[in-house]
Amino acid sequence: MSRCATKNLSWDEWLTAWFGQPLKRDKPDLQFAGPCGPDRHLLYGVFTMKGTDERGNITRPSLVEELEARGYDLTTLEFRIQRKPKDEDR
Repeated sequence: MSRCATKNLSWDEWLTAWFGQPLKRDKPDLQFAGPCGPDRHLLYGVFTMKGTDERGNITRPSLVEELEARGYDLTTLEFRIQRKPKDEDR
């Protein structure tokens, strides 16, 4: 699914990540959209945070670095997930 297909999704319902260029003057990079707060920050961390030991030494690359090292084209990266509807009967 392309970003064009997901750009009109509700920010309260969908959490998305894609590779793109938000503004013409910006360099293309990994973009995130969704509810502001912990959900979007969690997704950002999953894709970009490097593993470190107790001294702060890097022990493993981030997911996007690892995927790129394995030969994947990051410019095709797209992820989206919809929040479950709230159960009104609870």
